[in-house]
Amino acid sequence: MEFHIRSESPEEIVLEANAAYRIIGIIFSVLAVIALPIGILAIVAAPRDSMGHAITGFGLFFWGAARAAKRARIVQPAELVFDNRAGVLSFRQRVGRKIPEQARVSYSEIAGFITVPRRDDRMIRHCTALEWRDGSLLILHSHAAEKNARDETLRLQTGIRLGKVAAANALELPVAVREQSAAGVTTFTYQFGFLSRQNLTALLAVAGFIYAMLAIVWGSDVVGMLVVTIFAAVVGGIVGYFVLRWVGAEGSIEIGNDEIRYFEKRGFRKRQKHSLPLRELDRVVCTAIGPGGDSAIYLLRKNEYAELRKIDLGEIDLGSIATALSFMLKVFKVYTPTLNFSERLCLAWSIRRAITDRQPVAS
Repeated sequence: MEFHIRSESPEEIVLEANAAYRIIGIIFSVLAVIALPIGILAIVAAPRDSMGHAITGFGLFFWGAARAAKRARIVQPAELVFDNRAGVLSFRQRVGRKIPEQARVSYSEIAGFITVPRRDDRMIRHCTALEWRDGSLLILHSHAAEKNARDETLRLQTGIRLGKVAAANALELPVAVREQSAAGVTTFTYQFGFLSRQNLTALLAVAGFIYAMLAIVWGSDVVGMLVVTIFAAVVGGIVGYFVLRWVGAEGSIEIGNDEIRYFEKRGFRKRQKHSLPLRELDRVVCTAIGPGGDSAIYLLRKNEYAELRKIDLGEIDLGSIATALSFMLKVFKVYTPTLNFSERLCLAWSIRRAITDRQPVAS
């Protein structure tokens, strides 16, 4: 998700999320409102006619897709508020019809604003980005023209007075995350929530699509029936596999005196995904990939962020794709599918705090 400048004054600058997901949600909602009544009435009039069932299935798909688009709006920040009076950046997330503040970060954590090129599908987009002190980026807005990106970057550089620094705020641990300390180990645990309300909409969309495909089989010839049946069986099998793997799934981060480890519990197994000696840890970032992050926190060794940034900005050629894929498979990535951006930011801060508390104070 990208942001545009909604208002600016000497006291504060407000960036608002673009309306792409809202527009997509409206379109799918309209299609669902049209398809569902037509499909249901057609089924009532002719229960054995496949067309009514197919239209109903697509109506369910559109309705689920509309709810999924709404969920995407909730995950990403709705507003970024740069308060020059207090020297803080506030992240506001959408909760129903309200947009409360969920995280506050001191200007001291911000290095500045820069313009970076980003290659995507052989096109170069010029992006205005917020650069954190650790070198990671939060992409704010991308432009086709470099001049537009540089002009926007300049507006932020001149309008946001980073010299005004507030005392660092202790970001609170998200409610969805449990913290425990025992036997010298600090543990953060959270549910993946595969069957939570936020994921049921996506499941509804998948179920509606499969239902529509099966309905089409009724009116198909033998070849069409075979193709659609195989397709529905494959999709149904994939969904069933993920249900078995993800129901009750959870992630946990264990921080000891010398090592940090990440576990995922799926099905009946709890498996260690990553481990890293604390002496090798260089930084903890959650804004490495894409505008607003990619539902993950990265714990990186020295020089690993440079590789991650190259991948994000598309600075890889055909010869280095295999290397990039290998890197993404082995990099220490903490998956946080149920946390919104502000919650993920707070969890990353809590991980840093827990690690810092274990480091000896220089005398």
